Amino acid sequence: MRESGDELVARIGVTHGQKVLDLGCGDGTTALPAARRGAEVLGVDIARNLVEAGNERAVRFRAGAASRNPSVRRYPPLAVGATPLS
Repeated sequence: MRESGDELVARIGVTHGQKVLDLGCGDGTTALPAARRGAEVLGVDIARNLVEAGNERAVRFRAGAASRNPSVRRYPPLAVGATPLS
């Protein structure tokens, strides 16, 4: 599973300084590889336990619904998510 995040980040060409919003970030499968490339990453997930795990891995994650998170508005250039929105 971790390789899928690395592959996605490489495929979409995340670069240093780019703002990346990872919706449904879980514990950081996509957010962490983006951060390692120097992106400014915000991960948002409704599962508090996964957010806590991601924060321990050194990415800024927020628990709760993205629609209720004011920080999300600062991350419009690139939004990624492993699960399609319905």
